[in-house]
Amino acid sequence: MSRLVVLVADSNMKAAVEGLLTRSESLRIRCGDYQVHPHPGHDPGVWNDAVEFLRVVAQPDDHVLVVLDREGSGHEDQSADQMENTLQASLVRAGRGGRSGAVVIDPELEIWVWSDSPHVGQILGMDGQAFQRVLATEMMPNGKPARPRELMESILRRTRVPRSSSLYGKLARTVGIGRCTDRAFLRLRDFLQQWFPA
Repeated sequence: MSRLVVLVADSNMKAAVEGLLTRSESLRIRCGDYQVHPHPGHDPGVWNDAVEFLRVVAQPDDHVLVVLDREGSGHEDQSADQMENTLQASLVRAGRGGRSGAVVIDPELEIWVWSDSPHVGQILGMDGQAFQRVLATEMMPNGKPARPRELMESILRRTRVPRSSSLYGKLARTVGIGRCTDRAFLRLRDFLQQWFPA
């Protein structure tokens, strides 16, 4: 089985992706050997340097996945689709072809945090009623907040839960993913299912 190498924008995203990769049964994949590398230049670093970075850390027969936030990338004037197409074309030109994929999270990783799972509230330090009030007042019709990172940071300040990479990993390992409809998450899942079917 070939290896998966994932280039991400930061340590929070690394923890989230690693947490997701522990859930092979939920994702319906069989992925044994993987590495997740945060880029020291964060989102702009991933955008500008993905091909060169992967040339150093990935073997030619590895599957490679590039994941970054649209917000903070320096290319917010482009859609997530446009950014993914540009990154994918670069990976193909570099010889990665069908063993490569690009995922741009719009607007940012914290959009994956928000669901009606009670685990989200618990991990963020909220009791059930307080979490339900947040869902009732902050969510848009699509079930997501307009500013996902700011809402998460505000709640963590109120509950005095430290924001850390381990928090993202815990959310990714715990919160149900079966009902997630975020396009970037589904794109990531589809790449994994295509490359590493159960």
